[in-house]
Amino acid sequence: MVCFDVCFLTLNNVKYTRHEPKNARLQSSVTLVHDLVQLYAKPVVAFFGWPDDPEYPERILAAGATALFYLPFELQPLRELLIDELDLPR
Repeated sequence: MVCFDVCFLTLNNVKYTRHEPKNARLQSSVTLVHDLVQLYAKPVVAFFGWPDDPEYPERILAAGATALFYLPFELQPLRELLIDELDLPR
């Protein structure tokens, strides 16, 4: 039984294999987002501060993330997402 409405995922805090190359780490985070969306069918709001790869945000969103925020971020867009778009209680 799943007991959450939204998954908040800070991608920088995901542990990777110490010797995993950068491209493999990026793909692992994309796969993680995809798997969470498929497994739980809940919105995934992701946060990241690394990498500086310009294609990374597009890849995370294509994997199924509902939204992606670059750290640090403004609180108001997140608040609007949660209340207005995801219809969570105030």
